Amino acid sequence: MKTGLGKHVNNVMQAVFYYLSKAVPQDKAIEILKNDIAKTYKHKGEKVIEMNYKAVDEALSNLIRIEVKPEWINLSNDTETRMDKKRKNFDEIPVVVTDLMDKMLSLESD
Repeated sequence: MKTGLGKHVNNVMQAVFYYLSKAVPQDKAIEILKNDIAKTYKHKGEKVIEMNYKAVDEALSNLIRIEVKPEWINLSNDTETRMDKKRKNFDEIPVVVTDLMDKMLSLESD
């Protein structure tokens, strides 16, 4: 999807989040998002606003459903076991690994 926004995908991600989560009816969510886009980027001009509108619309129209095997719901998280095996090669583990990265990899972080 080419939108001309480069790495600026925040509005695309918000649109997809609202669509998938169904937290707000889709029409209302897109209306709110586009109003926020207009307020946020008004100082950058109409072209930037329109590019963001287009990115939101294209994000939703380009979503595809990916089917996964039903048994995947029962997958276990053996991240800790794999990490422990790799750690046998290290004498000291940096605090950033034990306090941050381990939690992120084992899906325990906030």
